[in-house]
Amino acid sequence: MPKAYVLINVRSQHRVKEILTALQSKSGVRSADAVFGPYDVIAMIEGQDLEDLSNTVINDLYDLGHIRSSTTCISLE
Repeated sequence: MPKAYVLINVRSQHRVKEILTALQSKSGVRSADAVFGPYDVIAMIEGQDLEDLSNTVINDLYDLGHIRSSTTCISLE
């Protein structure tokens, strides 16, 4: 089962908790944490295959709104 880490920049720091709550309700998201540093949130997602993983990133994450940018790092394991 492929997995990826998504590094997320949120448009406003006041929206981080809202984004975390929304991410945790998504079926492909296994964990989501607020972090300090160049990113605001790191989420670990899993999918049945790469297409499913891609759909989770494109459809579920960006539907949340308030996301300025993200970087997706697909795991090699």
